[in-house]
Amino acid sequence: MESSEPHDPTVSPIKIGLMAIQRPAKYFLPLAAGLLCLRNVRRLVEAAMFHLHKDPQAFGGTACKVARQAHWLLSGLDVLVKDGTQLCCIICGVWSLLRLKELVIKRMVDANRELTATPSHTRQQERALERVVLPLSGLSSWLVVLAGGIMALQVLGINVQPLLTVTGVSGLIVGLSAQSVMANMISGINLFLSRPFVVGDRIDVSTGSGQKFLTGYVERVDPMRTIIRSDVGLPFMLPNKVLADMIITNESRVTKSKMIAAYNLPRQYLTTLSVRLQDADKLPGIIRDMREVLEGDAGVDKRLPCFVGLSGFEDAACNIILLVYTTPRATRDWGNFRQSILFRMHTIITNRGASLTYPTQVNNIQLSQPGVEAIAAAAHANGSNGSNSSEKRNGSEPPELVLQTSEGV
Repeated sequence: MESSEPHDPTVSPIKIGLMAIQRPAKYFLPLAAGLLCLRNVRRLVEAAMFHLHKDPQAFGGTACKVARQAHWLLSGLDVLVKDGTQLCCIICGVWSLLRLKELVIKRMVDANRELTATPSHTRQQERALERVVLPLSGLSSWLVVLAGGIMALQVLGINVQPLLTVTGVSGLIVGLSAQSVMANMISGINLFLSRPFVVGDRIDVSTGSGQKFLTGYVERVDPMRTIIRSDVGLPFMLPNKVLADMIITNESRVTKSKMIAAYNLPRQYLTTLSVRLQDADKLPGIIRDMREVLEGDAGVDKRLPCFVGLSGFEDAACNIILLVYTTPRATRDWGNFRQSILFRMHTIITNRGASLTYPTQVNNIQLSQPGVEAIAAAAHANGSNGSNSSEKRNGSEPPELVLQTSEGV
């Protein structure tokens, strides 16, 4: 079982954990059982010595001497047995963690081989994953062994506080100096696990604001950077940390996605057209023509609800609501279908002598009585002294009154 199941990427995590502790348990369980037996034998000897002290005449002299020597020997071994048990547990735990790490990495590599979309790039993608995972695997192995060694030193009675201090300071210095390196490596692992693209895919890289940054084909994914070759043939080497923060659009997965079937499903189109309020008497004919056009449209699914009607009066306009569902063909050509509907609805409105509204604002200005009298006097004065201006207008237009108001009047 151990030689075949680790290669299966469908093995459950529980089975992987059991396989990780199988070999260490094979060696250390008998040893732990032997140490436990020694401790039990020591307790039996202590019980025998207690009875000897109570009634020395009940046993022979030879038996008492043997019991005392066995008690002395087992008493010396008690500390060794206790420490040996703890050391066995530490070694078994370290060994199990190392095996668990190896099995998890093997499962990742096997899953990567199975999920690679293009067979020609399988080996290249697998090598790229190994370049990222294997250095981290070696580093984690050293960390596990170091932690196990420190625990073993504590069991043996060695003061590890100075060692921990030096290790902590050194780890802090190394972590600060290699922060960008570790960020790129972790981002590289994230790219392998999330798999937004594989080698050979054509992708669009955009910033967080949506501005297109780069378009090209993925040439190689390294532990520290990803190489993308643009349409003009130039290779761009992007750090994995930067690429992980970008918006990636994978053009190569348009036809490979399971969501491609959604393009053959009906899609709802809901919109509102606003007609001028003075054209309200023309709405019945407009709505009737719109309904006839939609019922005869091949892109409208007749099995689903289709509604055209007046929804209300708002902002000095008559709102007409349109609700239709598209056929699979119209869903695939959604942009042209929507544009065609809007053009034909506008043609129907104009043919009926109506027009769409545009945003308007009506200001009601109230003037006081002195202000009204002043405006009337000014108009009378312009009417009496405006013969020259009326000649310029050839008498065709009355004098024009212009009011200049400011907001808040």
